[in-house]
Amino acid sequence: YVGLPTPKLTIECQDSLGNPLRLFTKRDIRLLGGDGVFSQFVSPWIDILTIQIPAGETTADFYFKTTEGGEVQITARELSGEPGWTDGTLIVTVLPAKAVGFSIETLSSYNIGDAVSINVKATDEYGNLYEGYEGVAALSAETTSNFVPSLLEFGPADQGSKEVNWVNPNYAGAGRVYA
Repeated sequence: YVGLPTPKLTIECQDSLGNPLRLFTKRDIRLLGGDGVFSQFVSPWIDILTIQIPAGETTADFYFKTTEGGEVQITARELSGEPGWTDGTLIVTVLPAKAVGFSIETLSSYNIGDAVSINVKATDEYGNLYEGYEGVAALSAETTSNFVPSLLEFGPADQGSKEVNWVNPNYAGAGRVYA
């Protein structure tokens, strides 16, 4: 889940046939993964950019976390620049956290009195869409407005996002909508 460490991830040095390769000298490995961060331990979490595979070993363990949901490619790159090394990659699927609020999207401008389509999305604490949200959002505005419907019910088929029509009040200026 976003904001939480992955289970332990392991990088393994391998020969050209895919067999584990015990190193004669230590190797520094650069870890890359979108906007995420890495640590050698879950607690205490200390951000790292590289991890070392010691001489005589074949593997090193690390953890990854990010605030963005979705698929993230993690790349491990040997840093010596010696020929023969190939980057290792792994795709990690990061799920959004549970919904803690809603975001509202609409056009930035529209005509007075027009019905405006509003997209209401259930979001986690990092702003990621939570597709598993099931529940109700009550819509309100600072001004006299009509929502169709005013109680927005989310089910499994909605995947955390629903459209609603807002009948804009008959005045000019900024309007605020709340869910």
